[in-house]
This record gives sequence, C-alpha cells and structure tokens, in this order.
Amino acid sequence: MKIIQPLEKILLAEGDPDVQEITTFALRSSGPYTVEVCCTGRELLERIDEIDPQLILLDVMMPGMDGITTLKELRKIPRYIEIPVIFFSARDEAEDIAKYVNSGVSNVIPKPFDPLLLSDIIEDVWSKWYSGRV
Repeated sequence: MKIIQPLEKILLAEGDPDVQEITTFALRSSGPYTVEVCCTGRELLERIDEIDPQLILLDVMMPGMDGITTLKELRKIPRYIEIPVIFFSARDEAEDIAKYVNSGVSNVIPKPFDPLLLSDIIEDVWSKWYSGRV
C-alpha cells in the first residue's frame, strides 16, 4: 500500500472576492490546508516560489491573464511543470471542458460549486496525481 503525502499547501488564484472567501473557508474548515490567495494570473506567477504550493486552484476567467495563459506560463517554470492544477470555470459546456483538459489541468470544477464537496474533489485529484508519481 502506497502512503500518500498529505496535501497541505494550496494556492487559489481567483479574481472574485466572494469565491475567494467561500473557497478559503470551505478548505480551511475541512482539512489541514494552508490556502494562499492570488487575485490574478500575473500575481500567481510572481508569488509562486514564495508560496511553494502543492496544488493550484485556478480560475479560468481572471482579469488580465486568463487561466489557460497562466497555466501555460506556469508550465514553463521547471519546478512547476507537473504540479496538479484544477480549473474553476463558469463555462461548463463539453467543448469548454475538453479545451481545459487538453490544456493540461488535472480537473475542472464548474461554478457554482458545492463548498462541502470541494475538499473531496481536491483530495481525489491529489491522491491520483501523487500515486502516479510514487
């Protein structure tokens, strides 16, 4: 049986203050998570080394640099080529989801989402990603 390193450090890149608050509260209430918040893709890229997350929650539609562009830039940094990234998106049509998955994300969480299920979704992604690396 493989032992999975616990997920503790999450970076949330989300431009909507309400979603930031709901997501942060839901995660801090349901697990031993440290959640750092960035408002834009540019801020994520500037602070990524300082935050050193294990997993990233990334909104697709952010001011300035969107989530797909942010992900492409993130993947250019050797240390973060394989970090699990989950997109948040209000656009949940099949073609949108396919485009997001093809961009290299681990999962897509449609907005609005159920905050009570958020940690389960994240833990499932973490478990699958981590198990594939060990």
